Parts: sequence; C-alpha cells; structure tokens
Amino acid sequence: MFDSYGDGWNGASAVLTSNGEVILDATIDSGSEAIADFNLNSECEFAVFGCTDPGADNYDPNAKPMMMVAALQLFMVVLILVQIT
Repeated sequence: MFDSYGDGWNGASAVLTSNGEVILDATIDSGSEAIADFNLNSECEFAVFGCTDPGADNYDPNAKPMMMVAALQLFMVVLILVQIT
C-alpha cells in the first residue's frame, strides 16, 4: 500500500471482503508505504500469465490470458480509491 504524501492515510482504510467476511482491514498510520498480508481460500483461481500461441515468446500452454487476478486488482483499485477520497 502506498501514500504519495508520506503522511499515512489519515484515518482512511482499505477493506477487502470475501463472501461477506472481512479478510483484510488495513491502513497506513504514518509514512508512505505499508504491507498488509491476507490469505485467499482454496477455491481461488490464480492467473497463469503468458500466451497460448505456441509461436509466442511467452508461450505457456497453461496460460489464462483473459483471466485477471481479481482479488489483487480489486485490492489495488480499493487502495487507489481510498487514496483519492
């Protein structure tokens, strides 16, 4: 998590939920960055980056090119929105 001014989030926080359960409630009390760990359940699918075209430099037969790392991207969007508000 990052804070561009370096003074923490001034009371703002990022909350990440899964099926209505809070799995992360984090903030930056002071400074410009912090790390917040959280666990994903076994049902979560992970993206395999690459290309399914055998001629591509980044070929990976297991690639899921259209799949996004939803939890991570959602978390990043929440952090950006928290910083804006």
